[in-house]
Amino acid sequence: MERLVVAAGGWPVRVLIALLVAITFAASYRPALAAAPALPVSNGELRAQNVGWLSSEAVAEFAGVQFSVLVPTAVPAPFGGEPAIDASSGAYSLYWMIPGGEPTFLHIEGIAGGALPEGSPNDLNIPLEINADVGGSPAIHDVTEIYDNVWWKAGGVLYSISGRNSSADSVSLANAL
Repeated sequence: MERLVVAAGGWPVRVLIALLVAITFAASYRPALAAAPALPVSNGELRAQNVGWLSSEAVAEFAGVQFSVLVPTAVPAPFGGEPAIDASSGAYSLYWMIPGGEPTFLHIEGIAGGALPEGSPNDLNIPLEINADVGGSPAIHDVTEIYDNVWWKAGGVLYSISGRNSSADSVSLANAL
């Protein structure tokens, strides 16, 4: 016959030990929870930033992004409407394109943990260096005959804007996000 040992207050010792182990285990994970990445931008936050050009359905596509989603408050001319959106926990992309005629596009992207490019995408033999500022962060601005690019890092995320034939240059647009 097993004897039940009862602690003060009528609780069995085994139950108290199990509770103590569970509390200790939960407390050891509290720092990890505090270090979790920021929640993605919600529809309300985008609306608060005066981003009325994105529908609720489009905003929902950003639900899994684990860092700040930067979008323009207004879509620069000649683009309009919603872009093609691609989003995951570690990256997002917005892409506008006007087909036909001279290439006209705008691409805004964020990649968690991304690195600034070392060479120009137009010619990898041309090294790039910090030559601009976006929101207080050092940036690389690379303008060629085929694009106007800017890259900068903020909060461990590589953000970039690439465009052609837009009413706003990439650095001005980046500073307005």
